[in-house]
Amino acid sequence: MVDAKWSSQSLGRSLDILECFGPGERELGLAEIARRVRLPKSTTHRFVATLAGRGYLSPDGGGRYRLGIRLWELGCLAVMPLGLREAARPSMEWLARESRETIHLAVLDGLEVVYIDRIESTQPLQARSRLGGRMPAYCAATGKAMAAHAPRRFLAQIVAGGLRRYTPRTIADPETLLKVLAAVARNGYAVTLGEYERDLGGVAAPIRDYTGAVVGGIGIVAPMSRLARGRYKAFVPPVMRAAAEISTRLGHHVGKSGMAGARSRRGLDGAPEGKGRRPRCSPSRATIREASERL
Repeated sequence: MVDAKWSSQSLGRSLDILECFGPGERELGLAEIARRVRLPKSTTHRFVATLAGRGYLSPDGGGRYRLGIRLWELGCLAVMPLGLREAARPSMEWLARESRETIHLAVLDGLEVVYIDRIESTQPLQARSRLGGRMPAYCAATGKAMAAHAPRRFLAQIVAGGLRRYTPRTIADPETLLKVLAAVARNGYAVTLGEYERDLGGVAAPIRDYTGAVVGGIGIVAPMSRLARGRYKAFVPPVMRAAAEISTRLGHHVGKSGMAGARSRRGLDGAPEGKGRRPRCSPSRATIREASERL
């Protein structure tokens, strides 16, 4: 019989090896992997050989490895039942034509937003982004749009995690952030102006499914030169329209999100945290892996 503790440790080490890879580190040598996972080189080689044999790592023939096609295959399986990307794509394409700006479709994963789909702007000066890219939820327009409708315990986790100041415009005060998110919940859209990167801003709105739960966010990202001095207001109606269209495709109808519940257990949008409430707008981690490795 296989020892359960040993089996669990082996699985954990295998996952540690896979998670050594990232957007800026697509290929790694055995010595570098061993150093990162803090295992002897011989032990690391056994794990790497097993992962490569199953298709989770791909050797280049020169002693270096990259993530294998098997991870992409599993990621595709995770995406298929999600349905969000398929439902959002027509509205994303319309919004891209209407705004001529970069369009993001995002979900929450923990306290971060992850971009699971995007369309780049056609303008010479544009906001560059990466499919599978992450940002702190409190700094992103899509993140604020979703966080404003999350349970209060989620907001408490954001604050407890520390509000790092990325730029002079980053909201690093908990009380200010809660007030901003309350306004987002009332208005139905979120705005960021240079809060994560000085020269970029965005406008986003939440996407709801048939239960009324917020399952994602859609927004535009643009250079500050096209958003400052109130110029962002022109993007609010089309962004909200796109979010409403996607929500309708997911089965949402106006009125489903206004459920009754005890005030002490409500999120900032007034919806209760009990049944029918999702604490996270999050797909599986395989979905995140698939999105981050598509490019």
